[in-house]
Amino acid sequence: MIWFAKVAAAVLAVLTVLGGILWVDVTGRYLAASQARTLVGEAVSYADLRIPTIASEDARVTVGVLFHVANPSPIALEIRTISYKFYMDNLLDTRAFVEKADSIYVGSSGFFSDTEGQTVPAHGEGWIWANLTVDGALQPETLSRLNRTFYDPPKYFPIIDAGMVYAIAGTSLVDRVLDIVFVTQSGVMPYDA
Repeated sequence: MIWFAKVAAAVLAVLTVLGGILWVDVTGRYLAASQARTLVGEAVSYADLRIPTIASEDARVTVGVLFHVANPSPIALEIRTISYKFYMDNLLDTRAFVEKADSIYVGSSGFFSDTEGQTVPAHGEGWIWANLTVDGALQPETLSRLNRTFYDPPKYFPIIDAGMVYAIAGTSLVDRVLDIVFVTQSGVMPYDA
């Protein structure tokens, strides 16, 4: 019976060590996930915005918005969606944004993942294009709002209001960042590829 006690003691010792390792791993992941959730909101921005010159009233135009996601946390993030509303400001309309939003709204678009999304590694960064297409033949009023420029040479004055949904890798935590807003005071030159 002594051999049984020795085997049982060895099994319990192994289980204790494995339990301790698992506890440290789970606790570390939880702390890293908590840190990621607090840091990510400030780490999403716009890296590029491309609005082409609109040549005709029936043109099919694709606006490109490049989002930059910096991951300052020690755990990877999985970007599930980035959705946004795109407005083209009218500098002659001095009303508050809330009052003129309907008259300057162009459309909604984003990056939507059907599978796992795009991974941004720990302490890394990622870039995600999310395009908006306006078809002038089908949406003439929307195209005229998009084609609103000011100054010479002409500049666009877009306003973008976005939100992002992401998961923290290795956990079941899903969170979102709201009010990622882009407004330019100096305008955006038309992009001609």
